[in-house]
Amino acid sequence: MIAESFLGIEIWDKVVLDGVITVVDAEQVLDLDGEEMVLATSQVACADIVLLNKTDLASNEQRENVYRWIR
Repeated sequence: MIAESFLGIEIWDKVVLDGVITVVDAEQVLDLDGEEMVLATSQVACADIVLLNKTDLASNEQRENVYRWIR
C-alpha cells in the first residue's frame, strides 16, 4: 500500500498523512479472489474516503453488491 511508504521514520518531518482515498472499480472488485481480494479489502478498510469508479459499466445489482461490500 502506498500509505505504508509514509511510515518510514526518515520522512516523518517532511510529510503529513492527512487521509487515505481508495478508488474501487465497481465493475471488477467483486470478481477478485485470493491475495487480490485480501489487498482490496485491506485498502477499503483503512480508507477515509472510498471513491467508486466505473459505475456506468456496472449493473444496478453489481453496484448494490459493491456498496454492501464496502460498508
